[in-house]
Amino acid sequence: MREKPDLQEFAQIDLANHKQISRLIGNSMLARTYDELYFRNARMWFYVLPELNWDMEISAFTEIITLERNAFAQGDIVAVGFITRNAISNVVYRLSGVLELKRDNKNT
Repeated sequence: MREKPDLQEFAQIDLANHKQISRLIGNSMLARTYDELYFRNARMWFYVLPELNWDMEISAFTEIITLERNAFAQGDIVAVGFITRNAISNVVYRLSGVLELKRDNKNT
């Protein structure tokens, strides 16, 4: 996947990761909110992803998965939460930059 962009494979892995984390959320309202926000934003993410630096995105994604896997293995659910929070923040930051460029290009 690193050599040749495969959005479908990326989406499948991302969804599997999302489901794994969703199972950890004990509060049903929080779990529903987490799912709703994920699925609302997944469409935009996969629309914009081809315009990002694929190698950088795969590296970031691989790092997140590795960190989460290590936290799972240690039974550190709090760490999984922090890793997920930080990953979401980083994605929002990268997406906002791309969307801002699109908006600026559209207005010129």
